[in-house]
Amino acid sequence: MNVDDIVKLALAFALLFAIVGIAYELMKLISSLTDNVKGMSKIVSEMGELSAKFVKDYDYVSEQIKFVIGAISAFAKKVLVPLTGIFGVVGRFANFGRKKQEEETEEKPTESESE
Repeated sequence: MNVDDIVKLALAFALLFAIVGIAYELMKLISSLTDNVKGMSKIVSEMGELSAKFVKDYDYVSEQIKFVIGAISAFAKKVLVPLTGIFGVVGRFANFGRKKQEEETEEKPTESESE
């Protein structure tokens, strides 16, 4: 064995060690990548649960709002509309009396005009 064979053998071992080192680092990288994917899948599943809860809450709140609006609408139709009609009639009589008073005050001369 001469020096060239020993150098070639050392170069082959160095190349083999480099390839093993690169393979080991790639395994660590892939392992950390799978851990990240597992963590992301957990986050995505929790976001799905959170959105499902949000949809349930939204449905409940929208039903409550619809109920309140329906109650207010029914109150307006059954109570306020008839009251408006009743007070509309009363308002006409109130305006009728005011118009007569205005006409009477316009016909009477004031004291400054009579002098």
